[in-house]
Amino acid sequence: MGESEKRREEAEEAQRQAEERARMGVKQAQEDAARRVEDLKAQLLTHQQPQHQAQHHQHHRLTPRDAQTPTTNFSPRDASADVNRQLRSSGYFPPKKRSKDTHK
Repeated sequence: MGESEKRREEAEEAQRQAEERARMGVKQAQEDAARRVEDLKAQLLTHQQPQHQAQHHQHHRLTPRDAQTPTTNFSPRDASADVNRQLRSSGYFPPKKRSKDTHK
């Protein structure tokens, strides 16, 4: 009986260590994801500024009527959707519920 008792304690200890490692892994993944978000934000800002100034100069060359319609079909909403998609694929956001989960 003493032998099986010892084996069970060893198994429980191994289980605890595995859970601790898993927690550390999650924390590390969250930190990596946060770092990736900052990188993406920085990229987005550096990409947007030149484009925005170029657009601004273009407006001066156009007639007032043309200036009312934007020169590109780029919208900030597209950019944030793109960033969100990248974040979701990197595991930062939980995946969206799939339809097969809802139709039971």
